[in-house]
Amino acid sequence: MKKPNMLNSYNSQQIISATKNSRSTYFVLSLSQLDELKQISERIFKLANETLLHIIQQKEVEPWLESRYGVVKSLWKKGQVGINLLRIDFAWNKAGKLQVLELNTSSHSGWIKSGLIEQESAAEKIGIPLAPKPMFYAKYLLEKLGPKIAIMVKGTEYSKELDLLLPQLESLGGKGQIIALSETALSEPLSATRAVIDFAPTGLFWRCHAALVEHSELVLELAKLGLPQISSFEALFISGDKSFLAILRERDATGVIPKTYVLSKNNLVQNLTLLEKDKAVLKPGDLARGENIFLGKNLTKKAWKEKIKKAMSSDGEWILQELCYLLKTKDGKYHDIIVFLADGRVRGIASRVSVHEIVNVAKGGRGQAVVLCLDKVESIGEI
Repeated sequence: MKKPNMLNSYNSQQIISATKNSRSTYFVLSLSQLDELKQISERIFKLANETLLHIIQQKEVEPWLESRYGVVKSLWKKGQVGINLLRIDFAWNKAGKLQVLELNTSSHSGWIKSGLIEQESAAEKIGIPLAPKPMFYAKYLLEKLGPKIAIMVKGTEYSKELDLLLPQLESLGGKGQIIALSETALSEPLSATRAVIDFAPTGLFWRCHAALVEHSELVLELAKLGLPQISSFEALFISGDKSFLAILRERDATGVIPKTYVLSKNNLVQNLTLLEKDKAVLKPGDLARGENIFLGKNLTKKAWKEKIKKAMSSDGEWILQELCYLLKTKDGKYHDIIVFLADGRVRGIASRVSVHEIVNVAKGGRGQAVVLCLDKVESIGEI
């Protein structure tokens, strides 16, 4: 059977090369596709934020949330901020309809780097560049957190993008200091707290993921400083876990959240029947950077069963998500599309490309510019 062309619904969407000898590629959107992408993204932001704020007001929460993040419940129970920054990673279903892969409410890289990629590739010669404005991220952080920002980073999650952020903050009259939470600092929370106090910040910028809950003593100690922060504790620990998508799926009337299930800790038979193996993806709820993502179609039945059994015995939560599809071009590369939002509004669009189905930059993928092009170009993609 012939594979359905993803361009059935996105009939102007393509990846085009700058020149025959250039590595630069561009994800091209038509005006109608751009409007659709913005509308869907802003609806998802609204849905996610309303759902998150509703959750923290409830006396009883989902079992996975209580068991995994109950230790910092005193922090997210006080939350009133919800989600401020968001980066939605999109793929498509077989019919070419947009599907949300991840929300990235706890850590949301790419705001600065996507703009640099756009400039380096001369995207303006192809169409209207759609990356976030070069200084938006830095301006936003200074507005929300004040002129001195302590950037909290776990050693394994350090992003080179932060080296770009620091001079931007300084050019705007602010100052940032990266406080790397090494294993020593994480085991000695009072020492890490002193480093923050010595810097005397006006706000905290967490560039960490939900697995930070494993160092709850440090988080609770820093919370005593009472500083404004990004991300909020509820965005860091609740919506920052991919299990949150299972809750959103139940509230989503648009069909853009794929089937998502929180893995049971004690029912292997149930886990194996939630989704057909070849149409399922297994992911840890609290990690990022493309870590430990397994596509059922790439594993034998026996290997898939073992992966699920191992996930069931781990400390964190795992999810099973319905397999979505990336745009695949004639040269065999995979492409996604990502949307950056701040306070509910779309502020930029970018894309990633890779020879692998997991296009995360930490796994060898690279960014590419997204442009608005009003002229028709040849369709070359399918799923």
